[in-house]
This record gives sequence, C-alpha cells and structure tokens, in this order.
Amino acid sequence: MKIKEVIAILNELAPLSYTEEFDNTGLLVGDYETKVSRNTSCT
Repeated sequence: MKIKEVIAILNELAPLSYTEEFDNTGLLVGDYETKVSRNTSCT
C-alpha cells in the first residue's frame, strides 16, 4: 500500500472539506508514491 492510498482512505473518513483554515492538513513531508510499512494514527 502506498501513502496516497492511505490518504484516500483517511479522506473518506474525514474529508478535507471539514478542516478549518488554521488546520495543517495533508501530506506535509514525504512522497505520495512511498510504500507504507507501518502506520500509527490518533483520533
């Protein structure tokens, strides 16, 4: 699975349209084509 696929799944759960202008959203560092080996997320 690649980072862009993880982001697509997260966007289904919490669309970017829900963000406020002060939220720092999206991929800030890295490459969308990088293979994901582990994932940690918090809610």
